[in-house]
Amino acid sequence: MLNRASAHFSQQEMNLYLLQFPTIDDWLGTRAKSKSPLSADLNAALYNAALFRKGYFLQSSLIANQLAAAAPDSIQLIYEDWKNTKRQLAEVYTFPKTERMSLDSLENQSISLEKQLVQNLPGFSEARREVRWQDVQSALKMGETAVEFVDFEDKLADPPGKHYYAALVLRHGEKAPEFVPLFEEQELLALTNRSKSWLADYTEKLYAKRQTDGTKSLYQLVWQPLEAYFSGGEKIWFSASGLIHRLNLEAIQTPDNQVLGDKFNFSSLGSTRQLTNRNAGKAPENRTAAIFGGIRYEADSTAIVKENADLALSSSTVSSRTSDFPEADSTLRGNNWNYLPATEKEVTDIEKQLIVAKFNVIKRTGFAASEEALKSFGGQLGLDGYFYQNNKLASPRILHIATHGFFFPDPGKNSGNKRTIFKVSENPLLRSGLVLSGANHAWKTGKPLSPNMEDGILTALEIAQMDLSSTELVVLSACETGLGDLAGNEGVYGLQRAFKIAGAQYLVMSLWKINDEKTGEFMAIFYEKWLLNALEIPAAFRAAQSQMRQKYPNPFFWAGFVLVE
Repeated sequence: MLNRASAHFSQQEMNLYLLQFPTIDDWLGTRAKSKSPLSADLNAALYNAALFRKGYFLQSSLIANQLAAAAPDSIQLIYEDWKNTKRQLAEVYTFPKTERMSLDSLENQSISLEKQLVQNLPGFSEARREVRWQDVQSALKMGETAVEFVDFEDKLADPPGKHYYAALVLRHGEKAPEFVPLFEEQELLALTNRSKSWLADYTEKLYAKRQTDGTKSLYQLVWQPLEAYFSGGEKIWFSASGLIHRLNLEAIQTPDNQVLGDKFNFSSLGSTRQLTNRNAGKAPENRTAAIFGGIRYEADSTAIVKENADLALSSSTVSSRTSDFPEADSTLRGNNWNYLPATEKEVTDIEKQLIVAKFNVIKRTGFAASEEALKSFGGQLGLDGYFYQNNKLASPRILHIATHGFFFPDPGKNSGNKRTIFKVSENPLLRSGLVLSGANHAWKTGKPLSPNMEDGILTALEIAQMDLSSTELVVLSACETGLGDLAGNEGVYGLQRAFKIAGAQYLVMSLWKINDEKTGEFMAIFYEKWLLNALEIPAAFRAAQSQMRQKYPNPFFWAGFVLVE
């Protein structure tokens, strides 16, 4: 065993470490309580491991989608077969182990199709290559820094089980990343697990510069250990980890009564490996926007069919419904998704702004805001005046969805066979989603209104199968849409991951339940700054936050929405 008090690791020691402790948790866990610096070689290995752990599959999927879109039709068909096989595999993995009869054949089919893509799609192998820290550093510009947050368990501690957070800081021109210990998870939980009976009061206290009960503040836990690495004004590309996903770093108050967003230009990424592809694959600049709001969630199959007649509802359109539940969850009986009156005004106001900005607007409200309507993009003939791609109506440049969002945590050992799959599935992409028209029936009974209709519950897994490669911005104006599983290998699953896999460039989503009226106000300011004042999306988003903050200083009203690139 290596000496844990040693200040540095030799290359030979590091190689031994990688053999003994093959996961990033194990490597980091051995250093959890050590205040001595790590060697440059070990810091580099940790950063490389974080890049693989948090973003390999997501980023490779994004690049592969871009390559396939430009390939001949025959290769696109192979690629679509490969993606469909992957989707079927994901669904099979949601079945009990005794019912996974087709697993082996699907895995073999996936391997065969992938081999064909490697041979016939130039760049496919490169898209799936491992990115190193040097690749990320080469993509950084002067005045930019990349930060990979990591969380890990100290498996060698006595007693074991303590969970720690750290940051790997990668600066332009430095010889290696720096490893910066931050805090123990229980210290953050001491702040975030407080009573939330009045969310606005809770949020204001959470982001305050100091705590009155002696616990450390967010500033002390998350930022103070990093302060020495920044001088102010830098562009900071960061990838969150664990519970840090639940925070808005820009809203953290500093001792001088400012917030971090006043001092730094933050941009949130799923993984800093995305920087290596930062100049590739921007969505075509079409002038189409699709906006969903004022949705009716009650069961009325006649109204839904009538309002969606333009989509020609049939069994052929129901291709990827994932919530054919074996039995309804009795805990949901009597519970309904309630109509959100402010969302109809929100999308009506946004429609006016979009028309002024000369967008073709597809507005779906009431029963017309269906799952079929949302899934139709990229696969259905459109109308004259709208943006086309390969003779099909492409995904809109802007997709704005004002509705309820849901997320169920990992059920673990408490899952049962008689509960809805979106609540107990092993797959986190089935446990998060958006609620669309007519969803209350399926939510209570586990079945769609009709066999030839979607159920109105759009899961993250279904979203990941969509083609949103022409979409520059997705706005999820819904409750807690930024949440998802804090899975060890791929960071946060859930809606943000699903929309990124589908090809969207930017996502706006929420961290907590936000007042409907304030949400509408925030969105109106954001669209004005972006479309009418011609700011770039990140600058428009920060300007909207700043304007809301001046009017409503409490972070509850302006920090709940986050922008993810």
